[in-house]
Amino acid sequence: MRTRGGWRGRGRRLDREFEAEMAHHLEREREKLERAGVPAAEAARRARAIFGGRDDAAEGIREARGGAGLATVGQDLRFALRLWRRAPAQSAAIVLTLALGLGANAAIFNLINAALLRPLPVPHAEQLAQLLVAQPGQAQPGDTFASPVLRQLREQTRVFQGVMGFRDAPKIDVEFQGHGELSAGQFVTGDYFPTLELRPELGRLFSMADETAAGANPVAVLSDQYWRSRFAGNAGIVGAQLVINNAPFRVAGVAPPGFFGVQPGTHIDVFVPVTMVGAVSPSLAALHTPFDILTSPVRPWLDVLARLQPALTPARAAAQLQPAFHVAMESAANGLAGLPFDSPAARNALLESRLIAVDGGTGLAALRQRFSRPLWILLGIVALLLLLACTNIASVLLAQGAARERELATRRALGASRSRLVRQFFTESVCLGLAGGVLAWLVAERGTPLLVRLASPSTAPVSLDLHFDPRVWAFLISAAALSVLLFGLAPARAAARQTGRVQTSSGLRLGNRLAAVQVALSLVLVVGAGLLAGSLRDLTHVDPGFNPNQVLLLSLDPGSVGIQRGNPALVPLDQRLLARLRALPGVRAATLSVHDPLDRRGATSAVVVPGVPPQAGAGFRVVGVEAAGPEYFSTLQAPLLAGRDFAASDAAGAPKVVIINRALRDQYFGSEDAVGRQLRMAGYRGDASPLTVIGVVANIKTHDLREAPEPMAYVAFLQYPESGVTVELRTALAPEALADAAVRAIGEIAPRLPVYNLRSLEQQVDDSLVQERLLARLAVAFSVLALLLASVGLYGVLGHAVSRRTREIGVRMALGARRAAVAGMILRDGLITAGIGIGLGLAAALLAARSLGSQLHGLSASDPLTYAAAVGLVLAVTCAASLIPALRALHVDPIQALRCD
Repeated sequence: MRTRGGWRGRGRRLDREFEAEMAHHLEREREKLERAGVPAAEAARRARAIFGGRDDAAEGIREARGGAGLATVGQDLRFALRLWRRAPAQSAAIVLTLALGLGANAAIFNLINAALLRPLPVPHAEQLAQLLVAQPGQAQPGDTFASPVLRQLREQTRVFQGVMGFRDAPKIDVEFQGHGELSAGQFVTGDYFPTLELRPELGRLFSMADETAAGANPVAVLSDQYWRSRFAGNAGIVGAQLVINNAPFRVAGVAPPGFFGVQPGTHIDVFVPVTMVGAVSPSLAALHTPFDILTSPVRPWLDVLARLQPALTPARAAAQLQPAFHVAMESAANGLAGLPFDSPAARNALLESRLIAVDGGTGLAALRQRFSRPLWILLGIVALLLLLACTNIASVLLAQGAARERELATRRALGASRSRLVRQFFTESVCLGLAGGVLAWLVAERGTPLLVRLASPSTAPVSLDLHFDPRVWAFLISAAALSVLLFGLAPARAAARQTGRVQTSSGLRLGNRLAAVQVALSLVLVVGAGLLAGSLRDLTHVDPGFNPNQVLLLSLDPGSVGIQRGNPALVPLDQRLLARLRALPGVRAATLSVHDPLDRRGATSAVVVPGVPPQAGAGFRVVGVEAAGPEYFSTLQAPLLAGRDFAASDAAGAPKVVIINRALRDQYFGSEDAVGRQLRMAGYRGDASPLTVIGVVANIKTHDLREAPEPMAYVAFLQYPESGVTVELRTALAPEALADAAVRAIGEIAPRLPVYNLRSLEQQVDDSLVQERLLARLAVAFSVLALLLASVGLYGVLGHAVSRRTREIGVRMALGARRAAVAGMILRDGLITAGIGIGLGLAAALLAARSLGSQLHGLSASDPLTYAAAVGLVLAVTCAASLIPALRALHVDPIQALRCD
């Protein structure tokens, strides 16, 4: 290994040998020409011309040497740093522009990686597959399986190494040493941890021995994060007793660090065996009934992940499993016998089901389906922004290179090779790229958590592992390298064309082209932002079917303190709570329901109307079902079209009643009066008793503001009580001002009852638009930045043109040209450049907008008003950017201009 001095000494020796050899060849050529009769001075000149510049040749020799060329790299770096010191403001602006573009891309990609691409933190995650069920007539495949079906799938050992099921218990009360708090729970099968090939941090994890008989193994496994945060990492927690939803459990162990469950975006605190569902949630379990969740073949409730045998793809696994799955569905169809919702349509829906297997290595598909398209759209937007930033930087560097033409011409005349000049410019670009990349890393580190907060509903924050893994680092480094090539190419190309003379027109045409590209890219971003913002505006004006103003929502779950469905104390407790809340100052009305308005969850059931046969080809149709309390629709101010609201008299023992929405009335009763008619919904709670229609309500958005009206049936909560409820309070005050008083009032009635998810109904509506708001806000912000960059780029090109055409302008003025005409010439050049960019941008925007189709509501991807407004805005900004250079041209002094050389 040679030392630094050794390389330099060898380089100087080789330079001396080259100088001696060069002098020898020049001398021989000069003597040859003198013998031919050429004068001595002319002979020396011709000899130098034949062999080329000595410095140029020496540069080529040095570049051909291996280690000696490294010395010039240091020279290039030192020269680049001197240029930075000479123009610090311009260099800082370039680095900041690049950092924002790269940082935005890295932040979005980091979020995509964490939510969609990163494998689960388990061994051999690529072998995992999620199982789904496709039924005829369903837009999306179902993702849950009945317990007997899961047990039958376990027997397919030729396909699976392991199969496990799980079900979330989002809010469970975990009490330890007299102190309780709400935590995120999950019911898991005994093969959950073995299938994932996980080892415990402490104690033990579950095995099939924990999945024996219902209620036989009251044990729990804690997540590592929960163990450290709540129990301070106390190793003595193993074997300790917890009380979960009023049932005693013993801690078996702690899951390994970094394991958060198999659903990206959520963190599970406590895992319990599925056989303990009856102790934690008796109303869900319905043990020892025809609807026993552990034995019924027609109660799908478990998400399923399987570990495939090596070299088996999900598609091949699904194909091999179809016969066994069909047998399982036949058993499920036969299991309908004797149940109130048994029907040929229900049996056919099961028999015609197909099993689907999809990649499960990155977790459940639900998060991917929800966030995938918006995140990829955002990545496309910031990629365009980075391209615009690179174009802007290239324009600045090109103008900077034109200002250095005298320097470059001098270096070229002194023998510097074109390759050396190109390398110098690329060295400067690489320095900018390195500085911008480091700053971009800081931007992405700070920006990704902000994006997660913007993408999360206020009551259900998304929890993701956002550390920079090799995939994110590779993306950032690749994006930085590509950016350096993009913005370094134009100035390097201009340097390569340097002939040794100052070229007053150098780079002007290329600068105009780059400015047009910037205008085009900015127009694409402005159009996209306009479409997304317009869609969000339309969604915020959609009538949800109720009045969300001044309504406070809060969630309660008496089941967490042992008061489950079927407990005689449940309804009296709910009635006392409502009475106490109605008595609060500022409360105008109070009611409750099982699900929140605009909740993505909900129950369904088939509907049978006596005397109304099913429509031909309709198949197995279901409607949404919601249990609502007294004065539900008057509290929400949802208009009743006929009949009455629920009353306190619609309780247990009274005739069962139902209120239907307009969509259900139109589907089953047409134009007839539905009030007083009867229907049956045996699929809801297994109750086939008739319900009398007492009212018809306008269509209410139940899941999403985008949804078309779906048939809904509302049953009386007091006749179908549930332990988990949402309380709705219409107030005369701001809802937030009443929150503390409401919590205190509930504590007076039930001190141990946890209250959670306090928010206003307006906030609930806003949360339903969180993805649309994220897309629109970021798109608008990036489009504003794009317009700023495009205007700066156009201003720089025209300003550079004015400075380079000063002599021409002076000649024009000296020959009698009016100043206004000169300014108009500069303004016209700017408008021509902008017009070319707008034309290119319109074509690109029409193509790019197609990718936004599914994200738009109320307007098309080619909405003419949006395009017209975007063109007008871009044109106004480019006119403003062109005006300043045009005004500068007005003040050119012809005398001073003619003195310029």
